[in-house]
Amino acid sequence: MKINWENKAFRGINKLLDLYLAGFLWVVFCIPVVTVGASTTALYYTVRKSIKGDRGYVWGNFWSAFKDHFLDSVKITVIFEILLGFVVLDRKIMESFLQQGSKLGLFYYFFLVLQFLMIAWWLWTAFYRARFTQTWKLSIKNAAILTFAHLPWTIAMVAIVILVSIVVWASIFYMFMMPLLPMVPSLVCFGCDIFLEPIFRRYMSEEDLKAQEELDKER
Repeated sequence: MKINWENKAFRGINKLLDLYLAGFLWVVFCIPVVTVGASTTALYYTVRKSIKGDRGYVWGNFWSAFKDHFLDSVKITVIFEILLGFVVLDRKIMESFLQQGSKLGLFYYFFLVLQFLMIAWWLWTAFYRARFTQTWKLSIKNAAILTFAHLPWTIAMVAIVILVSIVVWASIFYMFMMPLLPMVPSLVCFGCDIFLEPIFRRYMSEEDLKAQEELDKER
């Protein structure tokens, strides 16, 4: 009996394995912390190209994107981590005021919202760099514009971050979920791409759009 490796069942299993591998690479390459940005950009690029686009292998695309974006992404990540650190510190200070019944404690909610907006802004930046070749400063600026210009989708991104946080937290109590965690970041990128790609295409040049259409036809 000859096995048809191209049938839907085997292709589906292969996609799941690719998602797991891409997520596992993301986890490993995030370990130095300052490489989180480069790893996230590489993951989004890999999910789009290898898993959704069926072009190239997971490892090759991930490593190529990681190297290409490494230095600039480290700069971006350090900036965001410093800013986010100040926001989290202010939130904790305001939380103590809130617990004491002080009116200043109401600023806790402001900093909480700001914290999630900054996380969304950082994600916009990481995903944006996977689709456009620009300087790191311009990437941050344009991502900030996109964060507020497409606020409903930014809120959706924040909701996804919260959901993922809950899943990760739950895995601490349900150990059987731990082996599945590498799949989570890949699924996040896969899901975000559904609404991000139409947005990104609005800002592409005609040449880039034609090139993208040609690639889509090859799939």
